[in-house]
Amino acid sequence: MTGGQRFELRIHIGTHETTVAAEGGGDEDRVLRLGIGTRRTADDFLARTPPSPAALERAIAAIEDAVEQARPLTAGRRVVLTGDAVFADVARRVGTSNGHLTLEAVEQRYQEIANAAMGGVTSSGQAVEWNRQQMATVVILRELMHHLGLAEVAVGG
Repeated sequence: MTGGQRFELRIHIGTHETTVAAEGGGDEDRVLRLGIGTRRTADDFLARTPPSPAALERAIAAIEDAVEQARPLTAGRRVVLTGDAVFADVARRVGTSNGHLTLEAVEQRYQEIANAAMGGVTSSGQAVEWNRQQMATVVILRELMHHLGLAEVAVGG
């Protein structure tokens, strides 16, 4: 990066789609619209709370397929995540550190959902406290971070 130029990959997790916008980096800016969003994923795959293990696996497979398109855009870019009100609530509940989400924190919340899908409870002994759209957001975040190789992302406005 030279002259204060910022190369960013802005990922906006919306209700019906996730937009991935690559900015800077010497090539043309590029925008991808992925058919995964919080409500779409909840409606298509997570019909009940908690979801069944099979439903969770189907959601993951669909998200993985969509996210794979964005992999080439991540190289050398700072990743900034934004989203709708559900995303903002989930980011707050997962816990940000200095305006960043870590894969570890997202993975902990995902494991609560996966455990509930298997009939378990959270580490605190409680039933999972996520609604369908919040669960979809956690799964989307997890898959984005895993498949794009992101240990930490900035949370933007």
